[in-house]
Amino acid sequence: MPYRLHVSLIHRGDWSELSRNYPGLSVVGLSSYVVKPSELTLEVVAVHALDSSLIRDFTHALMGGLGNVVKVLYVNNVSRRYREVVLLSEYDGVLKYVLINNGCLTVQSRVHNGVKEFTAYFTDKSNAESSCRALTRRGDVDLMNCSLVRVKGESFSNGLSLGTMLTHRELQVLRRAYEAGFFDDTRGIGLSELAREFGLSKSTVSHHIRSAVRKIIKLYLSR
Repeated sequence: MPYRLHVSLIHRGDWSELSRNYPGLSVVGLSSYVVKPSELTLEVVAVHALDSSLIRDFTHALMGGLGNVVKVLYVNNVSRRYREVVLLSEYDGVLKYVLINNGCLTVQSRVHNGVKEFTAYFTDKSNAESSCRALTRRGDVDLMNCSLVRVKGESFSNGLSLGTMLTHRELQVLRRAYEAGFFDDTRGIGLSELAREFGLSKSTVSHHIRSAVRKIIKLYLSR
């Protein structure tokens, strides 16, 4: 039976702390790889914001060496409100390795308003507790929360892969609807226009959107 560890902290000197200068911005860790042990880490992060200028300014700050970022290698402009950034950072500054080195099975990370959050899973309670102690001992970390819960019947990924939750068509329709302003206060596109673009009926497009939104809400509440 696994243990779920939830950690929230402020990592002083890290780029995540400086994200507080970009309110409304959210950064999710997608993957990481140690390039040179104890020296550099290759990271991929997803940057989200309703205000596209926040994404632009934050990305430029990363490219200028924000925090412990060594170099930005690639920026994938997926949409106006979503970018994926590939970067090199200092190994010692990547806190998820504190969890991984203590026997963590999987870890998810998110940064919002200068606060970094981790959700990690362990099979051994003592390993999870060791992670909390290791974070507490770091001089560059202000630990806000480190809570451990024993879980049963819960996926280690906590259902976090939208790619496995949404069908290909649901994702297509939802992405187009979002980018075209379907969810804006002043709607930029309607069901009729979306239906024409996809060659579907209005009721089918509506079904895809409602189904996708329902799955995303279920995912959000499960976290």
